[in-house]
Amino acid sequence: MNVRSSADHYAAVAHVEQRRSGAPSPSVGTMLLLHGLGGDTTQFDAFLPHLARLPYDLLMPDMRAHGRTELTGDAHEFTFQHLSADIRALLADRAVAQPVIGVGISMGAGVLAALAIQEPRTFAGLVFIRPAWEDRADPANLRAFRDIATLLASQNIAAAAAEFAQSPVYQAVRAESETAADSLMDQFSAPHAAGRRLRLARMPLSTPFASLADLHRIRPPVAVIGTRHDPLHPLAIARNWAASCSATLSVVPPKSADDDRYFTESVAIITAVTNQVRDIASA
Repeated sequence: MNVRSSADHYAAVAHVEQRRSGAPSPSVGTMLLLHGLGGDTTQFDAFLPHLARLPYDLLMPDMRAHGRTELTGDAHEFTFQHLSADIRALLADRAVAQPVIGVGISMGAGVLAALAIQEPRTFAGLVFIRPAWEDRADPANLRAFRDIATLLASQNIAAAAAEFAQSPVYQAVRAESETAADSLMDQFSAPHAAGRRLRLARMPLSTPFASLADLHRIRPPVAVIGTRHDPLHPLAIARNWAASCSATLSVVPPKSADDDRYFTESVAIITAVTNQVRDIASA
């Protein structure tokens, strides 16, 4: 199956959450929210009460082999080029209201960047949250995902999780961030974890662009959000993205179970981008 046929199939079968704007004024467009590797649309649950107040309808798909999207496909389809084609097809299939603002976390940021580089007019504004990929395949910060995929292929889930929990890779992540370490362990309890291990094995080998310089092709407004103490999403990567697409880097507190500032400050940045889009449209 070629890229276009595969993407059209994804658009037809993908699980997508849609929410109408809860703002008092009429909706003025669509906000596309893309989750990270091994995640699903629930990654945005804490954002939704805030985003629902904006005059944008929300479109939240589970990408292939994630969440409630059952489609997996072949190994070669787990690249940013294929995932961005999936999202392009989905936007066309749903005939979403324009303009579209894209918000992506980690892998979701990479998918948005890949699509925006290929087709700069797709998005009126973009927010990249904790990007984790640059222009080199198999980076050290993502190697834990490939380790998990290998373990899931070789033994039962309980044994795989126990072995990974004792690994130096996991221990190093946990020493810096318990939240990041917990997100790695969540991969073992994710739905269809073993059957969907291809996503963990293949996506770290892909890159959303050939060179960081490609980010210059993305049209503003663009915001990049980074955090400290997140070994899976190093702040240095967020800095490089911001510099390459001439965007402001905002450093927010890291995710924490007892501190919601990561969400509230991220929402404030997303809101600022929507305001910029409005100002550009009315100029």
